[in-house]
Amino acid sequence: METPDGAIVELERYRRMLATLATFNPDGKDLRWAFAHLFESYAPPHASWFLDETIYKFGTKLAVAPEPILIHNAVSQPSAEEDVIDGVHWLREAP
Repeated sequence: METPDGAIVELERYRRMLATLATFNPDGKDLRWAFAHLFESYAPPHASWFLDETIYKFGTKLAVAPEPILIHNAVSQPSAEEDVIDGVHWLREAP
């Protein structure tokens, strides 16, 4: 999902995702994890492009640790540990 509309819209989107997941019944399915990828792209003066990605992870009652996917990024892999930042990108200053 693209996230160009800011914090108020993303807070509502998250609330709706949680409401949907609360009513989702995975019984009869071997579903253990669901991942939602939220993106925003920028064209800052110091780079040709920049992509920010926030990942929500949801585990079902069948989920076991550790998670089955070691690297969660869908578009690009972090090049270093400092490239991974906790929190959601729309609450940080744009690059």
